[in-house]
Amino acid sequence: MAKSRKPKPSFDAPASGSSATPAWVYRSDTPDVPSEPAAPRTPVVDRAAAAEAIVARYANYSAAAGLVPIPFLDAAAISSVQVAMLQALATLYQVPYSPMQGKSLVTVLVGGVMPALAGYQMMKLAGPLVGVIGVAGFALASTRAVGHVFLQHFAAGGTLSDLDVGESRRQVADAVARSVPV
Repeated sequence: MAKSRKPKPSFDAPASGSSATPAWVYRSDTPDVPSEPAAPRTPVVDRAAAAEAIVARYANYSAAAGLVPIPFLDAAAISSVQVAMLQALATLYQVPYSPMQGKSLVTVLVGGVMPALAGYQMMKLAGPLVGVIGVAGFALASTRAVGHVFLQHFAAGGTLSDLDVGESRRQVADAVARSVPV
């Protein structure tokens, strides 16, 4: 390999009386020269619209997870999608996120509608097509409900720590009951 002929940077200052400038300078050593004015920032995307898009996207992912024909494996996949959605919403709203706390909250919120999920799971044994479609619909509705609970909570300035779990659980159960015949 051939040696480079470029001069190597040096930490040594140029000799006094020399007009040579160093080959490179640390950024902190540059003179205080006003830089060009910063370009105007692009407008911030409407946070509510972005949050709705996140909820819709993850609701569709959970519906796809509900199509898994193996009972209760699909429930684990749906829960994983809901936790990922919560993390995406927390990131959007700049809310500190803890994976353990996120999993716990999703489990508690969806826990109130688990008997309905179990009913759809049993339908997979009787009629696989009907059961799979039922679980996918349940997954879509429950993920939307969980997403909207957190969307509203974060939009109001809430965090994971100050969520009213009882009220939120009731909201999720009501939303799922309106969307899916239980």
